[in-house]
Amino acid sequence: MPHNSSDFKDFFVGGLLVVEGGKKKLEGVLGGLGQWIPMRLGNESVFYFHPTKALDIVDKDNSDLLYYDGYLTGVNKFAFRELDDDLPLIFKMSGFENYGLVVSCEFKKYVEESALTGLSFKKL
Repeated sequence: MPHNSSDFKDFFVGGLLVVEGGKKKLEGVLGGLGQWIPMRLGNESVFYFHPTKALDIVDKDNSDLLYYDGYLTGVNKFAFRELDDDLPLIFKMSGFENYGLVVSCEFKKYVEESALTGLSFKKL
């Protein structure tokens, strides 16, 4: 099965799957924020970026969280703590690591200016 020719091959809840050219453009700005893991996608060499930073940014009191028997089962809407502008480029939400990655506006801008393709963004 052929894969598209974008820089980002896929988005996973826990990280990004990137082709070698995309990795070369990103590794300088993402250094220290995660791990690059080499993988194969069919006959193609790709790299999985696993972010290791997790920040406690969720305001649980004002978020609309779903619980069953005391266990978190879903999220209708997140509310966030007041944060300064000095956030890492990419990170996970502490306690909500399985709910996706968070990226800064600076990361979004870098991806767009570097003409990296295959990734879209949604404002939280």
